[in-house]
Amino acid sequence: MIDPKRIVKKTFFILVTLFLILSIITIYLFYPRNVEIFSELEPVFSERETTGHQWKIIPSNEIRVALSKMYQIEMPKIDFSKHYLLWADGRRVKSLSYTIGSIYLHSFDYYAGKINFIDNHEPHRAFFYIIEKMYLIAPI
Repeated sequence: MIDPKRIVKKTFFILVTLFLILSIITIYLFYPRNVEIFSELEPVFSERETTGHQWKIIPSNEIRVALSKMYQIEMPKIDFSKHYLLWADGRRVKSLSYTIGSIYLHSFDYYAGKINFIDNHEPHRAFFYIIEKMYLIAPI
């Protein structure tokens, strides 16, 4: 004879186990991870008026040179073998983070970054930061 209490206990145990596994996966995928900002470099004057919302991570000297020409600003030189350069257009950065799951939520091959700016916008300044080697894209 099948014991109904035993079936209920097994079902409950299986459901709790599945819930815990799904919770751990969700936390792993969507818990924000901070990107370390090592230092803020000297702000650079920009002839054009900055938007205050744009930011980019510059992973190589070739991209740094191309963006310098495109936006007509003098970007600082760093050792790209050790660090990347974060460019914030018109606003200082408080923090930069990402989630593992962001690579699956967008049709990109990179993690989508989430940036927290300090509130005040400086219309003709570009801010640069030396960060750890982590390439993120700005979400659309």
